[in-house]
Amino acid sequence: MMIYWRRRTRPAILLLLLAVVVAGVTVYTASRLVYTASLDSRALNVGLTAPINSLEPAEMSSHEEHLVGAMVYEGLIYFDDKDKRVRPLLAESWKYQDDGLKIVFKLAEARFSNGKKLEAADIKTCWEKSLAGSKEVSYKSMFLCIAGSAEFLQGKSPEISGLQASKANTLEITLTSPNSAFIYMLTHPVFWVYDSQEKASPAPGTGPFILHQNSDQRLSFLQNEHYHRGAAPIKAIEVKIFKDPAQALAEFKGGQLDYLDKVSPQDLPVVRNDQELRPLLVEKPLYTLYGIGFNLKKKPFNDNYLLRRAINYAIDRQAINQDVLGETYVPLKGVLPEGMMGHNQDMPGYIYDPEKARQLLEQAGYPGGKGLSPLMLAFNQDEGHQRVAETVAQQLSEVGIPVQLAPLTWEYYKKQLAGYNLGLFRLEWAADYPDSDSILYSLFHSANIGSTNYMAYNNHQVDQMLEAARAAMDDGARARLLQKAEQIIIDDAPCIWLFQTASAKLVQSNVDNLNVGILDTVDWSKVVLKKPVISQTVNQPQEGKV
Repeated sequence: MMIYWRRRTRPAILLLLLAVVVAGVTVYTASRLVYTASLDSRALNVGLTAPINSLEPAEMSSHEEHLVGAMVYEGLIYFDDKDKRVRPLLAESWKYQDDGLKIVFKLAEARFSNGKKLEAADIKTCWEKSLAGSKEVSYKSMFLCIAGSAEFLQGKSPEISGLQASKANTLEITLTSPNSAFIYMLTHPVFWVYDSQEKASPAPGTGPFILHQNSDQRLSFLQNEHYHRGAAPIKAIEVKIFKDPAQALAEFKGGQLDYLDKVSPQDLPVVRNDQELRPLLVEKPLYTLYGIGFNLKKKPFNDNYLLRRAINYAIDRQAINQDVLGETYVPLKGVLPEGMMGHNQDMPGYIYDPEKARQLLEQAGYPGGKGLSPLMLAFNQDEGHQRVAETVAQQLSEVGIPVQLAPLTWEYYKKQLAGYNLGLFRLEWAADYPDSDSILYSLFHSANIGSTNYMAYNNHQVDQMLEAARAAMDDGARARLLQKAEQIIIDDAPCIWLFQTASAKLVQSNVDNLNVGILDTVDWSKVVLKKPVISQTVNQPQEGKV
């Protein structure tokens, strides 16, 4: 009986085992298919460590607001990082007329997210609304390149006369003077297009996503299925805002975030040394300067370029970057960051040379620092700024230059800076558009004294070169003029140039095509969540592209 029973049950056992295996494979396959299917509809999870106060293009002021705003809005053109050129977006094409005084844009076929067809008149009205509503001086200065903008701001005209919708698909922009930098200005978010006739806030845009829900801690975006460049690969984006950067990093490590927009300088060394996180780290130099400005209206800096040069040579930028900033930035010898038109890689600039600093200090009338009152270095209160300021003060003291630190609240700091009440001050400038003009003209042209020229720098020769660079339509001629202007500015030393800043992000391995631009931007219409490949090996599934 026992032998008979075994013989009869062996096939049954085999069948049972086979059924279990098949069931296991079926369950695994089903679970992977469910995962794959859910990946088609699940949101891309994005983590930010700063608040979103506004998504109105004219009111956005922070990197985070611009980053999120790019999900909803876009402009006529965009900047291609690869070849450093502007490319069509809402504009299908454009051409210059009247010796560069006019630019005529032909629009592509596009609709706002509410279904309304985009026409040139919509761009005119929304730009007029943005100019009237903007509080940022640098934003307004870009608009002022357009003829009639000043009269519009002053209430002398109900419209910007230099903006004309000659046809439904044709926008004509007349400038106050030929300006080769203006085309780059149009990449700035203040020129993003929205339906200004809508009362909704924020107004509908033409971008790849639509704002679905909005709160202080979380924003939800849904795919714009009618996006003119084709529906985005991902269906939705969930943006979570963290008050604590450590919590944001912990959630990324736990797999709850696909993208973390900022790794703090304090956490960066840890991330670099983490075997799991290091391959997910994305670091990119930006068109942003970090330094210290001299108020050329105040003693002892006015009329004493030798003192300003001495201070520049006394700073060890490499040491600050390594010891204080965890090698997160790129030390600068001059004004323009790497990659910008006119940047001169072979320019000597300012290096760490304490002996030369002492010699220049003596020539400036302060041998060994004798007779020099303590310099008051002002900065907005922040642990990182504090540590940089302390190190700068220490390095200057080594050549005999006394420094006192003045940490200020952000609002008071901005007010004092705008009033030219600070003698020595922290200066950080992010290029508004991807062109050297955004740094050289904004910070150093005398026309911007009282607005963005915080040093009150005034050099007639530099003014002429920067104006000639704007008028030049040939890139080679522009680059040569910009290089000459930069060299004069460096010799005059209105600043202590310290660093070109860089971004540090974390991107999970299941995310593809998330490319960080030179202005810290992302094209959300191209981001992909990669799907898993169903492996034939049940116990060792493999991840990859489908």
